[in-house]
Amino acid sequence: MTKKIIATIVVIIVGIGIYLIIPKNLPSAGPTVQDSAIKGAQLPQTETASTSGITVDIKNFSFNPGALTIKVGTKVTWTNNDSAPHTVTSSNTDGPLNSGTLTTGKSFSFTFSEIGSFDYYCTIHPMMKGSIKVTE
Repeated sequence: MTKKIIATIVVIIVGIGIYLIIPKNLPSAGPTVQDSAIKGAQLPQTETASTSGITVDIKNFSFNPGALTIKVGTKVTWTNNDSAPHTVTSSNTDGPLNSGTLTTGKSFSFTFSEIGSFDYYCTIHPMMKGSIKVTE
């Protein structure tokens, strides 16, 4: 009987731990990404940046800002300020973004040299998505 009680307590503790790890309040405002593999996810409002550079904050299992419009030559730096590891990976398999795993406090930078639209996501948490539109 003691073993059953201990087993029950372990199961309850593991269940509570899993519940606490799962993200709860994910962003749900803004346009959706058009990539079929991640279609239906929603992004925060679009922001416009100059060519001097911009930082995207990774926090609370989201990219902030989630959608950017920037000029060619702009350097974007993603910084993981979350408790979990994340990636910045192009939605298109031949896209330019591939940060590898970013642990807490780590950053990844990329300078956009071509006009176009660049959708990206976190391969560890696929519900995390972002988009960058590069203009002249």
